[in-house]
Amino acid sequence: MINALIKAASVNVEPFWPGLFAKALANVNIKTLICNIGLVALPRRRSCLDGGQNGSKKRRL
Repeated sequence: MINALIKAASVNVEPFWPGLFAKALANVNIKTLICNIGLVALPRRRSCLDGGQNGSKKRRL
């Protein structure tokens, strides 16, 4: 799948990167990763995981 994305983006990468990237993200929930980008820096930002509730609850990381 990673190779398909690289091909679709028409970029060249060293051959070891796709495998390394896949191993690094093997146990990561990608949806959580994408939805929580900037959550620490912007705690009042609406997260797609909390149903759009605006930061009334304090979150602990």
